[in-house]
Amino acid sequence: MGLASTISSPIAWQHHYGILLALYAFLLPYLWRRPLFGKLTIPYLGLSCFLSSNYFAFLKRAVTSPFNLVLSYLLLAALMVLVCLYALRRAEARPKRETFEVG
Repeated sequence: MGLASTISSPIAWQHHYGILLALYAFLLPYLWRRPLFGKLTIPYLGLSCFLSSNYFAFLKRAVTSPFNLVLSYLLLAALMVLVCLYALRRAEARPKRETFEVG
């Protein structure tokens, strides 16, 4: 809920995304055991962590250009984590098939 409210907030500064650190610590063990996106699960989470934990000053040149969408890299990282959380929730909500052994 903290991440969703931060993403939907009209004003969210970098320190508001501090919730991501706790979410990475929560997600990494789960996604390590259950890779929801196959072999790309951990690199996907790593890319999100890389984007959220760095400041790219050179992107400030894009403020007045049509490419100013690249300035939303922190929002992209948060959305990537939100996708992971929803995918994990969906995977955990599925009923698990029971196997019966004969003999």
